[in-house]
Amino acid sequence: AGTTDNFHLTLEEATEGLREKLCRATRLRMLRADVPVGSYLSGGLDSSLVARLGRHAKEEGEFRTFSLRFEDPEFDETSYQRAMAATLDSRHEELPCAPVQHQGRVDRRRSRRDAGRI
Repeated sequence: AGTTDNFHLTLEEATEGLREKLCRATRLRMLRADVPVGSYLSGGLDSSLVARLGRHAKEEGEFRTFSLRFEDPEFDETSYQRAMAATLDSRHEELPCAPVQHQGRVDRRRSRRDAGRI
């Protein structure tokens, strides 16, 4: 494991192959949906990439994005979320999230998710 002996693509070929696969997967999910599809923007690179691919797949019509806006400045990524929403020309919604407000739900989900794990 970890060997690249069987990998015979150039960086450009691998990059284009990955781009094609991501675009095809996103387009497939956008077209299969029988409800409006949007994208979550966390403010990070991953969610921005997924949202950009979604916007590209849905060239016409409204594209919706949403994000969580944290009151705690340590966790707040609102400026990045808004910048990406503007770049995508999306209908963007921000959901305010106070740490105390959701902590109980997060703890319950975490305990259910981790139940039965060794």
